[in-house]
Amino acid sequence: MSKSNSRKFEIVITAGCFNHIHLGHVYYLTQAARYGHRLYVIVTNDHNNRKKNALAADQRIKNLLNLKITSQIITGHATEFKQLLAKINPSIICLGYDQVLPKQLNQWVEKNQVKIIKIPKLANYHKAANKFIARIVPGKNRSRYFLLKKTYQKKLKTLTKNKIYPGTLNLSVSCQNISKLLIKKPGRSIAEFTQNGKIFGGFDLRPVKLRLLNPGSTPQKLFPLESTQTINCWAIFPHQSSHQTNIIEIIHQQKITQQYRLKNHDLLELIT
Repeated sequence: MSKSNSRKFEIVITAGCFNHIHLGHVYYLTQAARYGHRLYVIVTNDHNNRKKNALAADQRIKNLLNLKITSQIITGHATEFKQLLAKINPSIICLGYDQVLPKQLNQWVEKNQVKIIKIPKLANYHKAANKFIARIVPGKNRSRYFLLKKTYQKKLKTLTKNKIYPGTLNLSVSCQNISKLLIKKPGRSIAEFTQNGKIFGGFDLRPVKLRLLNPGSTPQKLFPLESTQTINCWAIFPHQSSHQTNIIEIIHQQKITQQYRLKNHDLLELIT
């Protein structure tokens, strides 16, 4: 494809390590996506990803795919980045607010008339190790059966000081071991009990917050943060669960999806 033809179909490139995906990353990628028709994300290869919290490239790609911002996510080459750029043939390279174009690429960028755009920092946001991106996923409604039991309702009201809605909000979190991380934090528990000869399992509760990112919006319309709101709720961890370790269940005194007009696949920020 010639460069003149590619201008009719703008290809945008972004790049980064993306070890701990946070709202700053979501902002960077969604803003970059506005500049073209197809967004590519180049994930730093494992050899060059030397951060303390480094995750394997496969896991980082999986976490990025879960955002559903783009499906064009590839691992960068350890040494020949120019070859990868030439293969993708971008019109635009979007840099994060703290990123700088490597000097060895300056000549290639100028020769191929590639535009460099700097994405500003997300205003009024501070990343932290206790903030995660989460996506609403369909549940199996199994929790509703148990949460309707009067014994559970009574115990939950005692622990949370609220009458809890008999259902859970299921979240897929951009942290493979979120369940293990949360369970280590201080919280409360309900022991298993027997009722009418049947054993009902216990579970642990951990207080969390959810930042609602303009519910119902496409990823490109999640911001600004000033228009978002945060709610207090509880993460629930049954002592026997078939969920993957990146899936958690949330309980609240109201049906969250109905009260805040949320739907499956909406993005949220989980604050632990």
